[in-house]
Amino acid sequence: MRNTSDFIQYRKEQLELKQKQLEILKLREEITTARLKRKMLIFTVGISGLSLLLSVFRGR
Repeated sequence: MRNTSDFIQYRKEQLELKQKQLEILKLREEITTARLKRKMLIFTVGISGLSLLLSVFRGR
């Protein structure tokens, strides 16, 4: 009986560990996505700024 309860406890702990690992992977993916979005935004703002500067200098 002891072996069975030990095994059940072991399997529970393994399942909890797997769930935590999956949660960590999801969080890493969210962080990566957020970083990529930030880089894209910075790039877009930079291109818009350059475009605005070019239009100002062309107008002169």
